[in-house]
Amino acid sequence: MLPFRSTINRKKALRAKMLNCLGSSVISGAETKQMWDHFFCSSLYKNSHHIFAYKAFGGEIETTTLWDQCRRDGKLFFLPKTTATKELFFFPVATHKDLRVGRYGILEPIPKNSCSTSDTPIPHCIIVPGIAFDTRGGRLGRGAGYYDRYLSKIPQNIPRIAPTLPAGIVSQIPQALHDEFVTHLLTPQGMLPCQEGTFPV
Repeated sequence: MLPFRSTINRKKALRAKMLNCLGSSVISGAETKQMWDHFFCSSLYKNSHHIFAYKAFGGEIETTTLWDQCRRDGKLFFLPKTTATKELFFFPVATHKDLRVGRYGILEPIPKNSCSTSDTPIPHCIIVPGIAFDTRGGRLGRGAGYYDRYLSKIPQNIPRIAPTLPAGIVSQIPQALHDEFVTHLLTPQGMLPCQEGTFPV
């Protein structure tokens, strides 16, 4: 583990490089379909009823295909809402009428009937966004720490799946002590269990 300041500086440099790549890359519909088809065929998807995901932003892999399939299969699909204290709370969404633009210009769920976050079920799997990943499960986010804080609070045996193109997989993500790992990388070529993960696909 590198010293904290060195880790932060290396992550900033890698983040700037990868964001530049994201801004110039185009993800084809065929690649996206291949990616999600691999997930739908997996035991992780088949055995999950509560699927937590994200609403794509700034070059991230879209999750609309996943949302549509969850509705067809009778699964509950959850999206996150951010707070001023940089926390995530997930709420079930059925249609786009359940969403509104949040603090970062990203669509977020509208909590209904004063729904308590304590009533939110535990995810059976969670789809995690990121700018870059490594094969150990290291993840580079946008730097605010929302997902690291959330993932640290849920059971470690919940699969954490990161959709990415091969260009988003790097040799090593600099890691700080608070950084959380993903368990699988989901690509158009298939789903790769990370070295830190122990879950079959």
